[in-house]
Amino acid sequence: MTGGSSIVARLMAFFDGPDSGPGQVIRHIQVPPRQVMIEVPVSVPADVPPETQQRAVEIPGYVMTETTNGYIYPERWTLQQPGAGVYRWQRVPSSFQRK
Repeated sequence: MTGGSSIVARLMAFFDGPDSGPGQVIRHIQVPPRQVMIEVPVSVPADVPPETQQRAVEIPGYVMTETTNGYIYPERWTLQQPGAGVYRWQRVPSSFQRK
């Protein structure tokens, strides 16, 4: 549970007043890593038609926090596909989602 409690503390310090912030911690929820299959181009000679192959990639898991008012998601990584056959890692910022 790396950094989970520090994110909770920072978010709770940010809000003022009753029920205006994330609320009290109820539990921590482990979101497991996900394995996804991506289609990537294969290097072939110029006179051969383009080919692709599937490749397994693991998106890292994380620990989210359930509070009385919502859910706190930590900063984490995900896979983004900006175009056909193109993938890149993207950092997702920490956030709070109300219930």
